[in-house]
Amino acid sequence: MAHTTTQLVSVEQLKQELLPRMLEIEEQLHAPETQAKFNNSTNPIVKANFVKFRLNYSTQIAKIQNAILENIATKLQQLEPQLQKALNNLDSELQSLENDVAILNGIKTVTNLVSQILNFI
Repeated sequence: MAHTTTQLVSVEQLKQELLPRMLEIEEQLHAPETQAKFNNSTNPIVKANFVKFRLNYSTQIAKIQNAILENIATKLQQLEPQLQKALNNLDSELQSLENDVAILNGIKTVTNLVSQILNFI
């Protein structure tokens, strides 16, 4: 499944900006004072809806987190063959210790790929 730049930006924005804010609000929804406010309500429908809506809110956050993890897993799968090849090349160069430049390039290639992977986390 191909992603456009816009989709990647929106996943990044979701991960960096919106999800942390949603998690803060989720904490507030589970705070003792919020819980007490709704537990003290005389309207049983309000109490029931609070529990129902809060659970739905938490469920939706979990779905977002899973979608982010799936996006990361997809990117890891895409980069895994390159990383394996780079590690094999670096390992070979380290075994022979003949070519300084090749070893340095191998280290650089591996660290660049790892950096790309870490950008998705």
